[in-house]
This record gives sequence, C-alpha cells and structure tokens, in this order.
Amino acid sequence: MNENPLKTCVTSIQMPADAKGRLVQTLTARPAPKKRFFAPIRKIPVVAVLLVLCFFCSVPVLAASIDPLYQLMYRFSPGTAQFFRPVAKSDVSNGIEMTVLSSYIHGDTAEIYLSLQDLEGDRLDATTDLNDSYTIHTPFDCSAYSELVSYDEATKTATLRVSISQTDGSAVQGDKITFSTREIISQKAEMFGAEVPLDLRNLPQNAATSPVYVTGVGSSSASMPDFDDFFDALVPQEPKQIPSVENITLTGASFADGKLHIQLAAENTPQTNSHAFLWLETADGTEISCDYSVSFYEESAGQRTDYTEFIFSVTPEELSSCRVIGDFFSYGVFTEGDWSVTFPLEAEE
Repeated sequence: MNENPLKTCVTSIQMPADAKGRLVQTLTARPAPKKRFFAPIRKIPVVAVLLVLCFFCSVPVLAASIDPLYQLMYRFSPGTAQFFRPVAKSDVSNGIEMTVLSSYIHGDTAEIYLSLQDLEGDRLDATTDLNDSYTIHTPFDCSAYSELVSYDEATKTATLRVSISQTDGSAVQGDKITFSTREIISQKAEMFGAEVPLDLRNLPQNAATSPVYVTGVGSSSASMPDFDDFFDALVPQEPKQIPSVENITLTGASFADGKLHIQLAAENTPQTNSHAFLWLETADGTEISCDYSVSFYEESAGQRTDYTEFIFSVTPEELSSCRVIGDFFSYGVFTEGDWSVTFPLEAEE
C-alpha cells in the first residue's frame, strides 16, 4: 500500500527548536475545552491548516504527542488532528492506569469501556467517578456521559462506560477519538432521608438578600423564573451542622419575595463533589418538591464555599406541620492526574 502523500510531505519537514518552543508556550495558555458537550472549532479551511503544518511541524513531532501542537491542529481541523494522533490505549498517571477495554458504534451512539486500576494504593472503589473532569476529542460535535459499571476489589480495578452521541443525531462514523481526564473521586458517602434540624414555624418573612452570580440551576417543574446570570440569594448566616452529614451545613432559611428559601453550604466542593437534594414533608408523609434550586459560590482568603439555595412555593401556614428532609452526597478521596488514551471506534457487527 502506498504511503499517504500528505504524511510523506510533512515527515520531511522539521520544526526549528526555537520556533517550536514559542508555539508551545503560546498555545499552552489557551483555554481547555468545555465539559460534557464537545464541539470541534472550525475557523480556517483545512488546506490552509495543512500548509501551516507542513511549514512548522513533522509527523515525528506529532507522534511524540506534544499536546499544544495537537490542540492547534484540533482547533482548525479535528479530523486531521485525530488522523495524526497515534493510537495509545493505555496511560498511567499518579499510579493509576487507564486502559481502553473495548469500543463500538451502534447508530448515533458510541460506547467505550475503560478500566482504571490503582497500581499503588486503595484510592478506587465501587463509587469511583471522573468528577466531570473529562474531555473528548472527536472529528464531530458530540455530547457524552460516563458511569461506573463494576469494581473488582481483588485487582483494584474500576470499569466505566462512556457513551458518546453526535449532537445532530446522525450516525457515528468509525473515527479515532481521544479521551482525557484529570480527576478521579471515590469513597462516596451517602445519607438518604436525613432530617434537617430547622423550625419552620417562626421563620423571618423578609430576610436580607444579595445578588450572586449563578453557576447552576435545577428544577423539577416548569416554575423556574426567567433570570439571567444573577439571583438574589439569602445572605449566608452562621453554619449549622446537620446530624450525620459531612461537608454540608445549613446557612439560611427564610421567606423572600413571598417564597421559602433554604440555603446549604459545602466546603471543598471541587474535590468532594458534595451536593444535596431537599424537599418538605407534611405530617401525613406528602412530599413537597422545591420549585427550583440555584447554585453559586463565594471565595474569601483563598477559601471557596459553594452554596445551593432551594426555593419553595409555600405559605407560612402550610409550613406549620412540615419538616425539611434531604439526601446528601460527598466523596472522601480526590486524585489528580493526567490520563489520555486515543483509539479507533469500531462499528457494531
């Protein structure tokens, strides 16, 4: 089989060391891709990019996996970047090995099975998660999610499934993709149906609020208001412990703008992924869900605190027989690293 003429062309051209260094330094400062939704950026025609690459780099440079050069090529021509990216189905970082077990395509979805094996300790378990830190480089726009499939305690190996779908719903083609992640969390603590110690009978009716920048919203109904980036949240009060719950405290409960607001705070959330879901429960066991919740964070003296505020459409009279119940979650082990694997997708037969 004849060698690809483009590969022959770029192989014969070497990048000067000083030029390569400047390019690497410049590209390193570029922002990382967004999480969950992965859209290749196409701003310059592929031919123009290939001409630039023929001038400045060679296949040996790319084969050495110099990441900034790969990022540059991927920004302008995802398909070309993945074509030159060498296959590497296993990677070790910080004593944990990531390996591609299998990958296949069925319709508009590609499924990848990955294993994580701790070679040095006991940092993995049956609650292992990638903490939303992963990125996926493909020749097409996609969305993805990951989930734990199993954990083998004897070999200290967690198996995860990553599902990738084209955002336009079209069939996934047999392309080469790169999967990378920077964080692994484990030892998840769960507390279901815990009561929050809060007397709902004499809550303030018009508590002080302050505009905060919203980092996340959630809703179980269609009653979420139309607000932009800012929300008037309760001013956090002195934290109160919730029995048997770690990393999450109660920092506010009051009426504001005619609705009940209940505010929780969590420390070290980027490392612990601490979060909760609250609802009200009446004397006869009826559950009242919140209209919506708003997340934000504050930083002081280098310390970050994440807040979630739950908003309920209830009156003070309706609260007289209610109590606050919640499910609480937090992870105890946080591991950083730099794992990256590249592999071809195969169509299901």
